[in-house]
Amino acid sequence: MYVVTALLLRQPDAPRNTQNAAALTTLLRSCTPDRSQIAHLRVQVGPERVDVALFVSAQSPWLAERAALAVITRMLRGTPAFEGWVVSGLRCPDLDQLHELRTPADPCGAGDAPCPPTQENPRGGTMPRARPSVSVIIPNYNYEKTLRACLESVFAQSHPPLDVVVVDDASTDTSRDIARQFPCVLVASPVNRGVSAARNLGVAASRGEILFFLDSDTALAPDALANAVDLLLSDPETGCVHGILAPEPLFDDGPVERYHALHAHFWRRRGVGIVRTAFFALAAIPRAVFEETGPFDENLRDSEDVEYSGRLAARHRIRMTETVIGRHDDVDKYGDMLREQYRRSQLLIPTAAVQQARAGGLTANRPLGVVATGLAIATAPLGFLSLWLLLLPALCVAVFTASDPGLSRFVRQSRGWRYLLWFTAVHFTVHIALVLGAVHGAVRWRLDPNFGPGRTRRPVAAPTTQ
Repeated sequence: MYVVTALLLRQPDAPRNTQNAAALTTLLRSCTPDRSQIAHLRVQVGPERVDVALFVSAQSPWLAERAALAVITRMLRGTPAFEGWVVSGLRCPDLDQLHELRTPADPCGAGDAPCPPTQENPRGGTMPRARPSVSVIIPNYNYEKTLRACLESVFAQSHPPLDVVVVDDASTDTSRDIARQFPCVLVASPVNRGVSAARNLGVAASRGEILFFLDSDTALAPDALANAVDLLLSDPETGCVHGILAPEPLFDDGPVERYHALHAHFWRRRGVGIVRTAFFALAAIPRAVFEETGPFDENLRDSEDVEYSGRLAARHRIRMTETVIGRHDDVDKYGDMLREQYRRSQLLIPTAAVQQARAGGLTANRPLGVVATGLAIATAPLGFLSLWLLLLPALCVAVFTASDPGLSRFVRQSRGWRYLLWFTAVHFTVHIALVLGAVHGAVRWRLDPNFGPGRTRRPVAAPTTQ
């Protein structure tokens, strides 16, 4: 049991409070979805401020704070009489540390020594806010090139993780030897089961209140964990925070990788804010939210983020932020890039069909550009009938070129006009691979009952923890 204290303040243009303590207590109770979680309420009211103490049944101070903030936020948003009021000074001292019942106006206890000063309150009088523990979960398969940089970035975080779990998905390189050089938990899978199964295994082996999923080819900025935690603390309705990729690759291996880095950075930065798609290359989610949503679909080796987001967004808010940043190492060979895009695109239509279209979903490419590419492919054979008919695919290519002016402007400002021409040509061929892969996947999904989301796999050998 924890007691959470909060101060509600009226802003200059907001109405004054006219509720008495009993009425406000009843109102707070009505905003509590789980009545058993809030054991007791104490309220002190005034026209300009309201002091609240909630006795919360929770597993940790952070979870108690989150539950209390959800109740208070729900009341403020749903009550016209409190429109314009704000929450200030939310604190959660452990009940075991309280010698007597603290009043909401005096969270440190009457007669006790005052709480130490903090940066937010230099005169003291407040309890330090609880910080949740974080588990970093890193799925890995043959990423010996980047795993060391990934782990070094995790152990250099300003918010140290409680534990770091590396799930090695039957790598054939030296990945496991690299992981053993760090103070992390190594979960070794005897067979390759894909990223979804690896993440689920990592969750089972972790202990933190927040799960931070990080791909082994990505290195975090030093404040990534701290910023993700702060965003989750600030909004109890947010169930997932995920970040963006830097415009520079983790290891610069040439123009193809620079193309990937620029494009990945731009479309993620463009979507910053409340979204309906989460990408788990670098994403934080409270354990309670993950358990409520369920595990990743282990039949999906690609597009697992999209499928999971459909379940997650139905209950929780998803936020993408540019305060959580990672540098990513991508493929650096042109042929490998096209093959990877073709493979990943095969699950786009099956996943979209199962989840159905969702407004606010993130897309890496503009729909107009994808449609223009598909029409260019479909009309290109008409050139065998007449050379004049080649004007149709040429027109489609022109539409594609103009379909994303923001991206073209960003690339030109970053690298110049000559690079923009090369970038656009490469981008078009990537779209060709995307369209062909999506068509192939749609046909395969119709013919192969084991292809696509929502299927079950045969039992596999259990992994070992080292």
